[in-house]
Amino acid sequence: MERREWLWAIRISAFVVALTTLPYLVGYLCTSSEKVFTGAFYDLSDYNSHLAKMQQGYQGSWRWKSLFTSEPHEGGFVNLFYLALGHLARVLHLGLATTYHLARILGGMLLLVLAYRFIAIFVREREERRTAFLLASLGSGIGWLVQPFLSVLAIDFWLSDFYLFFSIMAFPHFAFSISFLLLAWLLLLSDARGPKAKEMVGAALCGLALTLIHPYMPLILDLVLAVFWGIKAIIEKRFPFREVIALGLMLLSQAPVVLYYYLLFTRNPVFSGWAAQNLTLSPPLPHYVVGAGLVGFLAVLGATTPKVPILKKAFPLVWAILALVLAYGPWNFQRRLTEGWMLPGGILASWGWHRVLEPSFPAPLKRRTGTLRFALVATASISNLLLLSLAFQGAFTGHPNLFYPSEVIKAVDWLKTHSTPADITLSSYLTGNLIPARAGRKVFLGHEMETVDFARKQEIVQAFFSRMADGERCAILKKNGITLIFFGPYERAIGPLSPEGLECAEKIYQEDGVEIFRVR
Repeated sequence: MERREWLWAIRISAFVVALTTLPYLVGYLCTSSEKVFTGAFYDLSDYNSHLAKMQQGYQGSWRWKSLFTSEPHEGGFVNLFYLALGHLARVLHLGLATTYHLARILGGMLLLVLAYRFIAIFVREREERRTAFLLASLGSGIGWLVQPFLSVLAIDFWLSDFYLFFSIMAFPHFAFSISFLLLAWLLLLSDARGPKAKEMVGAALCGLALTLIHPYMPLILDLVLAVFWGIKAIIEKRFPFREVIALGLMLLSQAPVVLYYYLLFTRNPVFSGWAAQNLTLSPPLPHYVVGAGLVGFLAVLGATTPKVPILKKAFPLVWAILALVLAYGPWNFQRRLTEGWMLPGGILASWGWHRVLEPSFPAPLKRRTGTLRFALVATASISNLLLLSLAFQGAFTGHPNLFYPSEVIKAVDWLKTHSTPADITLSSYLTGNLIPARAGRKVFLGHEMETVDFARKQEIVQAFFSRMADGERCAILKKNGITLIFFGPYERAIGPLSPEGLECAEKIYQEDGVEIFRVR
């Protein structure tokens, strides 16, 4: 590719990443003396979970413990991506949220540049490459069109893994995970005769990095390679010696990490409890059809047209099909395996547009192919545009799901400096989700997956602030090792029962309607 084309790809990448970043800038600018931007537009619970991991890295730890559960437990070498970001924040003297979003921006740029290089392996025509890249980086589903007819929310608006744009907007580890996946494949597919030793080692290291971020993604990394190389060997009628060695080296690099994770999550009770609640199952297949939308329709045309040689389209086709097949496998991380699906979908869709639809246009339309391609990308992007508009609207109107009351933030900051890592705080779910992220302190209830026995603890918290007798409340506090009670606006929304007057609790903080009690 020429330098001019690379500059085009970099400009488009910067534009896409800027689009995903503008809502956050607006959110922080809308912070006032009454409200503080949460820092997230999507999945606040997981955003705070990531910041809580960074808190531990910032304090120098490489072994992660869940701060969202009260049970004592040994830490494990998991979530290393966010622990490393915490270490980086300390070294660079940056705030955790700042480091988080810088990683999201840099990861987004890396992902998109690698995506364009990946597309170039299979798509030789420049205009087809550009269409594939625009559809992959901006495309989404038709949820905007069919949502009124669905009983649940279309995946366009919640399954961030499936889309490059949404992944970049949501979490930095998604962008880096897909980047390592693409980089490994780029190294192994760069030579049609098979990878050399240098590329094998580089790909194995990328596979290791991918496994450390998402230990389930080797299923995609390795199986797509195995199936593609098998098809290639049959077509070329040769035994793939280099490819087999490369695949073996990949498996060897990943196996120790996967084994360690398996042992940790089966033998550590807290990690086992987290895994049992961490269910990310796939929706019914029609929801993926809606989520693929116009890109999916064109991808079917591109996959079935004889105008593209089978070996050229085999790799993106295998990825697209295998991801959806594995998304219904016998594991609890089903939908996670669709990570980055819009990229192979975009490649196939580009052929569907350029090789199938465009040649069938009447002469007047053929003179307006540029305008039609712009309309195609714009239509495929409507759900993402709707996501952006909702984010801007929420920021400008101060939606309560996007902002914390300033008095809560002030009290949590006070708690950070007047407590120890051994303390455990009882609060509402919303406050409990914030405390580990902002103060780096443990809570009784705070995350649907990381809080062990979440449903039972949620019921305890509901009863504690609404109907539980004083003696029972003190017994609950003692039984669960709780040392602090937070009572603010989120707790009052549950019920009127303040810890005030409990014989087992002493008030240590009171300001702007927020109270904190030390359990005696």
